[in-house]
Amino acid sequence: MCINVEELNKNVVTIKNYKSIKKKADEKLKPLEQTVKDFMDETGQTKYIGYGYSISYKEMERETAIKEKVLEFLNIPQIRAVVDTEGIDTSVLFKTTVVRPLRIS
Repeated sequence: MCINVEELNKNVVTIKNYKSIKKKADEKLKPLEQTVKDFMDETGQTKYIGYGYSISYKEMERETAIKEKVLEFLNIPQIRAVVDTEGIDTSVLFKTTVVRPLRIS
């Protein structure tokens, strides 16, 4: 074991304090970020370079597959027949990500 219970308790208290500070900072940060977004919208800019910083604010598209719909299509008999006949590997359509989040409350 790398730390004892006393050190664990001390670390958890410190983590909770930092999370409290972060929450307060986020509450102050959101309105400031909104003023920057408003500036970018009002001036019609997607990129701005200032002294010691740069801002990028442009629309981005991200496509995601809806697993239920993909499975629904794969179960259509005509599509299933083609997949089976051609030996298409459908496992590439799905990605599993394993995460192990640490939650302290």
